[in-house]
Amino acid sequence: MLELTARMSGRTTWTLLDEHDRVLDGAEHSNLILNAGLDAFMVGNSTTFWSGSNYPYPLFGQFRRYLALGTGSTAPAVTQTTLAAEVARTDSGGGFDGGSGEIRSAFSSTVNSMSVHATHVRVHTFSSPYNITEYGLSASSGANGALSIRELFRDGGGTPVAISVQAGQKIKVTHTLTVTLPLGFQDVTQPVTNLGNLSAKQSFYRVNDTNVADFWSYVFNPTSGGILYPQMVADGFNAAVAPGSRSAAGTITVQPYTNGTYSRVKRCVLDVADGNGNLYGIAISSNTVDGYTGWRMGFTNPAPLVKDNTKKLTLDVVQSIARG
Repeated sequence: MLELTARMSGRTTWTLLDEHDRVLDGAEHSNLILNAGLDAFMVGNSTTFWSGSNYPYPLFGQFRRYLALGTGSTAPAVTQTTLAAEVARTDSGGGFDGGSGEIRSAFSSTVNSMSVHATHVRVHTFSSPYNITEYGLSASSGANGALSIRELFRDGGGTPVAISVQAGQKIKVTHTLTVTLPLGFQDVTQPVTNLGNLSAKQSFYRVNDTNVADFWSYVFNPTSGGILYPQMVADGFNAAVAPGSRSAAGTITVQPYTNGTYSRVKRCVLDVADGNGNLYGIAISSNTVDGYTGWRMGFTNPAPLVKDNTKKLTLDVVQSIARG
């Protein structure tokens, strides 16, 4: 199997607002992604959704759609699933919708990696006073529903704080999720029935920033496959270039997810009529246009793999997520 691992981290900016949205207090700090959050990420749709003007959410917004607020002080741990003492839950954007520029997806890259930074906003208005100390983000609307993220509110130095909230005041939570993938070809071994272990190289490839959002929405999306391309020409291994001979063929089927694995298999099948001839590898993209970013694998031994209309080739691509 071909294994691909992404790293995921989050940062939170919290703001205490008065009834006129004037800033009273606030800070920025990192947050803990729970095991349940990794599970929720692997079964959630990662594409951008707009479900009413009050709660749009960006890339990877589904598994952190709802903000939960509480008064508990238990230190965060990856095995937790709820707040210590939840008092409120909301998916309100508080008017900070996409037009404000606060809900957005930004992209960055280096020679060795590419990242998406997906930011959304949740706001809760209090009708009675509380000392709020903890928060979480969740895919669930129900009180005490399983959290994806849990953290204590902290000051800029990382020390836990209690936010004294009065009736009519608001807590605004701006959360940015960063997901990073490696660029650069890695040597891998691919077992193939009747052929044994074949040598190959694999990498995500990034052509430019123009259409990179489609990659995160459809190729990296844990619940969708993308478009499969058999590579019928030898064009080298370059993570900044789309593979040659782009003609879609075959199928990609996302396999069922098992909780606790944080991995999902995308099964690529070239049936007897697909990719026949000298097969140099496969690629997965979101579009037939060369400018789209994707993932590619090329055989190195043997190179090419000779396929004809009596053979069916199945390759499992394992997509994993980890903290970091």
